[in-house]
Amino acid sequence: MLLVIILLLVGWVIYALYQSKQKQAAISEVIEMMNFEKEQTEREFQNVVTEFDDYNVTTIKNDSLFKLLDDQKQKIQQLLDELRVTKATNAKRISELKAELA
Repeated sequence: MLLVIILLLVGWVIYALYQSKQKQAAISEVIEMMNFEKEQTEREFQNVVTEFDDYNVTTIKNDSLFKLLDDQKQKIQQLLDELRVTKATNAKRISELKAELA
């Protein structure tokens, strides 16, 4: 009887450890995907900033357009800075930042 109880406990511990490892693997995969999404979003923001940098005072003759472009560039730079400090696991905030870029 005692042997059966010990075997059941050992079996339960092995099962619990297996389930824990499965959950940890799934969490690691999700975090990896979120890191990839964050890096991709950072690249998109940086590409927009680079495009804005390509326009300069000599290209844009209209002061009000230049000011508007500069304001948008600063806004995108602020979003990029915020994205860089946002943890990859904060998918909601990353999605919000991505939506602001669009």
